[in-house]
Amino acid sequence: MKRNKRKLNKKLILSVLVGMAYWSPVSAQIFPLSENTWRNPEFVARFLGSYGVNTGVNPAITAEDKLLFETLVPLMQSNVPMAIQQLRASITPMTSAAFEYTLGNLYFQGRNLNEAVSAYEAAIRKFPNFLRAYKNMGLILVQQGDYEKARTMLVKAIELGGADADLYGTLGYCYLNSSKYVAALDAYKMAMIFNPDSRDWKLGKIQCLMNLEQYKEAVGLLDDMIERYPNEEALLLMQANALISEQKTAEAAANLQIVRQMGKATAVSLTLLGDIFVNQNNVDLAIPYYLEALKTDGLDLVRAMRVGKSLVNRGAWTEAESYLVSLENEKGSQLAETDRLEILNLKATSALGQGKNDEAAVILEKVVERDPLNGKALLLIAEYNWKKNELEKAQIFFNRAQKVEDTRVDALVRNAQMFVTMKEYGKAAKLLNEAQLLKPQNHVGDYLAKVEAAHRATQY
Repeated sequence: MKRNKRKLNKKLILSVLVGMAYWSPVSAQIFPLSENTWRNPEFVARFLGSYGVNTGVNPAITAEDKLLFETLVPLMQSNVPMAIQQLRASITPMTSAAFEYTLGNLYFQGRNLNEAVSAYEAAIRKFPNFLRAYKNMGLILVQQGDYEKARTMLVKAIELGGADADLYGTLGYCYLNSSKYVAALDAYKMAMIFNPDSRDWKLGKIQCLMNLEQYKEAVGLLDDMIERYPNEEALLLMQANALISEQKTAEAAANLQIVRQMGKATAVSLTLLGDIFVNQNNVDLAIPYYLEALKTDGLDLVRAMRVGKSLVNRGAWTEAESYLVSLENEKGSQLAETDRLEILNLKATSALGQGKNDEAAVILEKVVERDPLNGKALLLIAEYNWKKNELEKAQIFFNRAQKVEDTRVDALVRNAQMFVTMKEYGKAAKLLNEAQLLKPQNHVGDYLAKVEAAHRATQY
């Protein structure tokens, strides 16, 4: 049961994280606030006045440089392309690195990210400890998805004394996207020291905890966030995932039911709800959710087929039959020939399980007619004939199933079991030995020992 729950957990977390892409922690951090524009005289004064104040992390600008900046400000306010052109023409090996940095900012604001990176790199070559250039370049690289290089830039900015919530939080985002979850968690913790109420950094921390399987702490953080954002279904889904991992499936089901009542249930959340009931052996309660999931556009065929196989494997014959009919009706246009054959095999297995042997035989004949090397169908036909005591026919189909790689071992074992019922222990032992050579299995080995003992006993 625990293994099944872990599988459910991994499936849900991937879907939830994909759905949470709009919560990117850097989405609100990339561009400056509206008051930080060249149209704001206070910003211009702060910008120009900052150079030379802390010479460890800010390059100095000469009076001549400052005068040139002041002449460019009106252009930056009204005609950015022209300002970029004049600024580039003004840059020389002797001018302050502040010129390249400003050029990078203008490119940054215009979304010319590659040019902005080049400008910041030029600023850093002139002034290797240029904190703001490292920070801005790190933010751009995050937006471009270059998390490794971005991490280097952000760490350098922190080393230079620029530590703040945004730097640590964005650094955490880099580590998270590089699957370095311990480092990401540490970075998010530092970000929350500066800004404990940040939604972005809390979400980042929760994602780290989930990936590190520290579910109990994740559940607690999610409690706080759900209280603050009660209509965010993704938070409820994430918490359901964590609760399942903590084996608190009743609480997880409650979360999923709330999402459904909100009218925001997804194919993933509905199938997960069904899976919870199936794992509690309440298949009848699971079926309505599976059927509802089938009617959604978001249920992919792989997951839909998995549900059908799960129901059959559990021996939930009538529920499986109902589900497979709905699967064909709802997803018929998406089904490949291999899927249709698999569904027919599942239907036949269900029919056999219900004692509808003749009905199963008709289905299986269709499968073999369309796919003569369908090992599952061949094996089921062999089983059908065995049950009817038509042993020669059964032997023919067991032999055919043994020639198909996917069913070879199972066919050898089942054929051997048929020979045991016929008390032909020598033939059975030979088949079981062949099966063990192909795929050693403890239970088959134990069965083989008993068959060989029975064979020896008949020799005396």
